[in-house]
Amino acid sequence: MDVFWEDLCFDAQQAAEKSHKAVLVSRGSTVPRTHSFADLLTLLSKSTPSFPE
Repeated sequence: MDVFWEDLCFDAQQAAEKSHKAVLVSRGSTVPRTHSFADLLTLLSKSTPSFPE
């Protein structure tokens, strides 16, 4: 079975990006139209974490 590594990596990056954007939305942040994972990580680090008590 051949594995298309480029496709696999692209799908993994998309999944990570979508999950980070979902966390930002759940925290009430405005999510920019970006594919920069570094930018999303920066926004996450600046957003207020909400943890259940």
